[in-house]
Amino acid sequence: MTNAVPRARIVMVADNLGPGGTQRQLCLIATSLRSIGFSIKVIIYQPNTFFADELQKHEIPIVYLKSRNLLHLAFLLRQELRLSMPDVVIGFYHRANLLVVLSGFSKRSFSVIVSERSLDLPGAMHGIRYRLKRAIRYRLHRYADVIVSNSYAQGEIVEQIMRRSTPRTVVIVNGVDTSHFQPDNRTDPTDGRRLKLLVAARLSPEKNALRLIEAVHVVKSLKPAIGIDVDWYGDVVAPRAVQNRLLDYFREVKEEIERSGIEDCFHIHPAQKDVRELYLRSDALCLPSLIEGCSNVIAEAMACGIPVLASRVGDNARLVEDGRNGFLFDPLSVDDIAKTIIRFAELPVSTRQALGREGRNLAESLLSVDTLATRYAELIAKVTDDKRPRTHDAVV
Repeated sequence: MTNAVPRARIVMVADNLGPGGTQRQLCLIATSLRSIGFSIKVIIYQPNTFFADELQKHEIPIVYLKSRNLLHLAFLLRQELRLSMPDVVIGFYHRANLLVVLSGFSKRSFSVIVSERSLDLPGAMHGIRYRLKRAIRYRLHRYADVIVSNSYAQGEIVEQIMRRSTPRTVVIVNGVDTSHFQPDNRTDPTDGRRLKLLVAARLSPEKNALRLIEAVHVVKSLKPAIGIDVDWYGDVVAPRAVQNRLLDYFREVKEEIERSGIEDCFHIHPAQKDVRELYLRSDALCLPSLIEGCSNVIAEAMACGIPVLASRVGDNARLVEDGRNGFLFDPLSVDDIAKTIIRFAELPVSTRQALGREGRNLAESLLSVDTLATRYAELIAKVTDDKRPRTHDAVV
């Protein structure tokens, strides 16, 4: 597949192995690199092990650092890295990136890759505290060897902010296991009786549940003949500092469902580990997010041959071509969301299936595990080669 350094030792550092998109991609990257000969170890410091069995099936060790203190965690990580002697350390998400950089200060022998795995819109839904943290984050990125963004939208933001610094920015979009996420032989999951929309996203304000609820209410009011069921699968997952705020948001979502009178068709479920069956039971994936980088669930739905209805933000328009494998809408407009749902609902089954087939073709060509593994293997080969001492011919 690549000329990468054989059996290079890779350590991946993440907050936890919970049911999030970052963790899902970490597992996919780790297992795909493990399958082509890399030595992989994963280090976490929060006790959420939702995806741990995925790594254990591939004999990838998981180390849990037990501390809540940032400096103590950095010390523990440094000690672990001395024992592991990695060639490359990859941080996933903000706090993990910070720990990787701190642990690598002074005489590190390994290369550092930090990750930008969410869309970072200046000022959007954030205050002074967030902007200060972001400034510190990018300042510390200067001590890394490479910054990897999983979306072109975030890559452009990173390059603009880091344009005068040494680390280069590389975009490696999310991958999807197309051998697992694939269509089956069903011709119409609901036999044309009711439109089944799937949402797979955590319950947080940026995922825009309240406007989707309003839009479903509008659809039922304008087109009562359209039977519709929305199944939202996602937990309230957040750091302790904002957990109460998200629990309040969850209650607000439940109250809005009741106020809109759509309890019979809008259902909230816990997050599921294996979501393939959820896609195959649905007519379309709906993702109304206000902010989105490169969406895991869009990639998975495409691979399963399911059309996508998504907001026109981030990299969504790179994955969903309007009218080709789904439809895009303005996430700030309840009317536009409702019109898009109605537009899809009124399509014949054969057209929906054509949209799904095109999505599958795009997933195979753009988002395969082989492509993901190749890109990371090539990057690892480059940074490890850059780290090797150079020898020079004598001048005679």
